[in-house]
Amino acid sequence: MSGAGYFPSWVELSIMAATFSGFILVYMVATKFFPIISLWEIQEGREESIREVSERVASYLPDEIRAVQT
Repeated sequence: MSGAGYFPSWVELSIMAATFSGFILVYMVATKFFPIISLWEIQEGREESIREVSERVASYLPDEIRAVQT
């Protein structure tokens, strides 16, 4: 069947685009007021990462320098 089919009009395409845009807007506003990741988890991760990086850097230093640092 050639030529048989349906193509949406510009009004229907506009409604679909507006619906997607509306959902994206609602999602962005919701994540602004209710963060996906807890702020306490982010702060805890920063504190742990500083400690881990300090330990890792100290492990690469020669023993003489490590003794002076501690």
